[in-house]
Amino acid sequence: MSSGRWKLFGNQQHEREFVVRGGMAWYKHVLIAACQDVSTKSQEIRLYSRETNLDNMYMLYSTSLHNSQSTTLHLAISGSYLTVYCSDNVIYVYLIERPTLDTYKLELLREISLVGIVNQTGRVRGMSMLNATGIAGRLSTLDELLVANIVLLVDGKLVLLRSHVSDDYNPEMPDTHFDLYILADMVECYWIGNKVVGNLESSIWAVDGQGIKIFTNLFDADAFNVDSTFIIEEDSAIEPLSSSDMDRLRSETSSLMSLPTSPPPRWKVLDLSMASEYALHVRLDFYPLSIMLDKGIIMGVEQSISIRTSLDFAIFKIHTKTHLFLHHLLTYLLSRGLDQEAVTFGRAYEKFVYFGHALEILLHRVLEDEADRALGTSEGAILPSVVKFLDHFSHALDVIVGCARKTEVALWEYLFSIVGNPKDLFEMCMAEDRLKTATSYLIILHTLQPLAVGGKDTVRLLQKALDAENFEVTLHTTRLHVIKRNFTPSNYLLTIIFDTFLLINQLCKELVRFLNSIDSTGQTLQDAVAIIQARENGPLSPTKTDAQMERVVERMATLGV
Repeated sequence: MSSGRWKLFGNQQHEREFVVRGGMAWYKHVLIAACQDVSTKSQEIRLYSRETNLDNMYMLYSTSLHNSQSTTLHLAISGSYLTVYCSDNVIYVYLIERPTLDTYKLELLREISLVGIVNQTGRVRGMSMLNATGIAGRLSTLDELLVANIVLLVDGKLVLLRSHVSDDYNPEMPDTHFDLYILADMVECYWIGNKVVGNLESSIWAVDGQGIKIFTNLFDADAFNVDSTFIIEEDSAIEPLSSSDMDRLRSETSSLMSLPTSPPPRWKVLDLSMASEYALHVRLDFYPLSIMLDKGIIMGVEQSISIRTSLDFAIFKIHTKTHLFLHHLLTYLLSRGLDQEAVTFGRAYEKFVYFGHALEILLHRVLEDEADRALGTSEGAILPSVVKFLDHFSHALDVIVGCARKTEVALWEYLFSIVGNPKDLFEMCMAEDRLKTATSYLIILHTLQPLAVGGKDTVRLLQKALDAENFEVTLHTTRLHVIKRNFTPSNYLLTIIFDTFLLINQLCKELVRFLNSIDSTGQTLQDAVAIIQARENGPLSPTKTDAQMERVVERMATLGV
C-alpha cells in the first residue's frame, strides 16, 4: 500500500452485502475478487483499487459470471489475462483492459470445458495457464492464449493439459482437445515462475511434503514446430541447427512467436511426457511458502513446540527460514553436461553478496557426495566440471580454500588433485594481492607440507601485508576521484584509510595467530617480526634479509621435528 494504511469499508452496509467466494488476486494495483451477494446468492467479479476505500462507489468494475448458476472456485492471473474456474467445470479466460487511466474492464475471450478431465470440481485445489512457448509462464498475446497449456492441482496430482486448438477456433463453439500429463503426485501446492532469470525461462515448483520438485524450461514442441529430439540428452551432445533449418523454423512459426537468431538452447524439455523424469527434487527441513526466483532463495517457516511442567499449555512458535536453491540447479545442469548453461544461469546471481557462499556449498556438496560414493575420477564424477565452472567467476580461489577449510583433511588429496596444487593457488593469491585468501591457503600448506618449506611463504605474506601501509598511490587516486565526484575529501578519505588499516589489521592478526599456533613460546613470531622491524632502521641488503628469513625457517623446521 502506498499510503501504508489498510483500506476498509466506509459504509458497513456495503461490507455486509457480500462475501468472497473463490479467492482474490492482484493485477498491478488492482484487487480482483470473486464475490457472492449474500441476499441473492449471485456471483460476480469485482475490481478495487488499492489507493481507495472498498465502498461500492469506488469500485472500478464488476461483472456477473457468464453462467449465473455456477460459483467461482479459483482465480489466477497470467500476464494481462484473468482465468476463472467455476463449479460448472469451465475455465473462463478474461482480458483485463484499461480503456482510460482510471477505468478497467474485463472482456471474456475464451471458455475451456474440463468435462471428462475433472470429475469433481471440488477436488481442484489450484489452476493456472502456462505459456506453451515457456517464456516465464505468462501470456502476452492472443496467439499464446489459444495454444496455452493448463496446470491443475487435482487430488494431490499436479496435472498439465496440453491443448490442441483447431484452425477455425470460435469462442462461442469451442473445439479444444487436451493431452494429459501427470507431473507429480502428493502435491500440496505449487508456484509458476513469472520471471525470466538468465536462461531459466520457465519453471514450476511443486511442494510434496518432503521438499520441492522443480520442473525447469518446459516447452511445447508443437508451439515451436520443432522435433522433440531437442530434449535434454545426458549421453549425447546436441548439434546446433544449420542456417537452412533455422530459416525453415522461423517461417513455420512466425504466426505464433519470434524465434531467437541462435539455435535453441539445450536446457529445454520439449517432450512433456519426460517432464517428471527431468525434474529436480530439493529436500527441505521446513515448509516453503514462497519462491524468490530472482534472488535464488526459497522462503518458508519452521515450527517448534516446547512443553514446560510449570505451564498447563504448550508453547508453539513459528520461525522463518530461507534456503538457497542455486547449488541444486547448478548441480543439476553440470551433472547433465550443460556446463555453458550453468555458467549463464550463474551469471544472473553473481551480483549478490551470498553468491560466493552458494558456490562454496556447491563445491562442498559435490566433494562429499563423490567421496562417500567413492567415485573419484570415474566417469560419473562431476567435480571436474564443478571446478571448470568455478573458473568462470572471480570467487573461485576463495570458494576453493573456504571449502577445503570446512572439509575433512582426508578429502584434500582428491580435492586438490582436481583444483590444482595449493602452493600454486597460494602464489596466484600473492600475485593478485588477495592477501586474506593467501592467508587461508597458508594454513592449508602448513598442514600438507613441512614447516621448513612453508616458512618463507609465511614471512613473505606477513611482509606483504605490512607493505600495504604504503598507500600513497591509493590516496592520490582517491583524491582525484573525490575532486571529480565532488565528495567531501576529509570524510571520504578517512573512510578509505580506516578500511585499509582494518584490512591490514585483520590480515596481520590471522598471520600472528597462525605463527603462535605452531610455536606457543612466541619465538618464531618474534623472529618473523624482526625482519619487518629492521626495515624501519634502513634498507637491508639482500644477503642480510635472506639470512634473517633462513633463521625463521630453521626455527620453524625445528618445531616440526
